[in-house]
Amino acid sequence: MTEEPYKIESGIPIPPIAAGKDGMQKRGSRYPIEKLRVGDSFLYLIDESDPRSELDKLRLAQSRFGVLALRVKRRTGRLFTTQRVRESGKWGLRVWRLA
Repeated sequence: MTEEPYKIESGIPIPPIAAGKDGMQKRGSRYPIEKLRVGDSFLYLIDESDPRSELDKLRLAQSRFGVLALRVKRRTGRLFTTQRVRESGKWGLRVWRLA
């Protein structure tokens, strides 16, 4: 007879979750997207220690910020756009608040 890989337990309390207005778990963002005013922007520089190509890293960053911007738009109505940029010889992604 084989031993089960997981032990079933009872009586373990579920820890409380800090929820926001929309019921989603509230986590602090490491990016200042929530603090941007219309016309403001910030630059996300690509991590040069990452072994992936610069284009792959830019695509991944653009995808992540797109998802984040969509969540903020659904919750607050704010609009954002992103653009790949090269500033001071380094590639990055600039995020602007439009509305």
